[in-house]
Amino acid sequence: MATMINTLFRTILLDDGAFQEWRERPNLFARGIVLILVISLLVTVVAFVTNMVNMVKPADMVVTEIEKGFDEAARVMEEIFLGMPGFGAMDPEARKGMEMALDAYRESMPLYKNMVADIVQIKAPLPRGISGFLQALGMWLTGALSSIAGWLVYGAMVLVAVNLLGGAAKLPDFLGMVSLYAVPTLLGLLGALLGLLTSIPILGWLLGALAFLLGLAATIWAVVVYIKAVVVVSGLDTGRAILAVVAPPLVLFVLGVVLAVLFGFWIAFLAAVL
Repeated sequence: MATMINTLFRTILLDDGAFQEWRERPNLFARGIVLILVISLLVTVVAFVTNMVNMVKPADMVVTEIEKGFDEAARVMEEIFLGMPGFGAMDPEARKGMEMALDAYRESMPLYKNMVADIVQIKAPLPRGISGFLQALGMWLTGALSSIAGWLVYGAMVLVAVNLLGGAAKLPDFLGMVSLYAVPTLLGLLGALLGLLTSIPILGWLLGALAFLLGLAATIWAVVVYIKAVVVVSGLDTGRAILAVVAPPLVLFVLGVVLAVLFGFWIAFLAAVL
């Protein structure tokens, strides 16, 4: 275990030997699945705990928080309406219309509050604590499984690009190698922990900015590790490996634009015919 952790740490530093060591390990594809799963769960553990705490709260507490949220929304809406530049000099009819809209918004607030409160207080078959824990656990596990699905689908598309560019690799080996991209994303756990402290006065914005920068650094470094893994497993040079990695999203983007244009032409054609 210590040897494997050392190997994974060295891959972050783009050590060629570490990538070769990982490639030579048995059951590379299975190891890739485990690596993606474990790191995904670790990175999102803060979100899991936060969701669980929110979902197991007593219904009365949840209702109180929702009511405060509605009241704050009404206050912000009032500030937006009444604080508009030139509101006082606005055409009387227009100003009256805006005031009527604001009054209607205020009057509808109690209805929305009561509706949400009734929904929250509906008794479930299981106690709120158990059902809330199970919901949070389900969201946590679903997120990890989504990471595995994304790794599989995107890896398969990159491998197609690799083959078109002259590289070669078997799909299980390729996926096992590129799973190393997940290691740098562990920085996201530190960013999530810092995100919990953003409510601290004065320092909150600084910690929030630091959490954002950590997330950005983790994303960029994950891409770099992914490209390095493609180079090692496929035999491509760095330039073609970069092209193989960026080709799938570019192709999907272009395809989306083409489909949108064709759809627009089709709508215009139907409008002209009908």
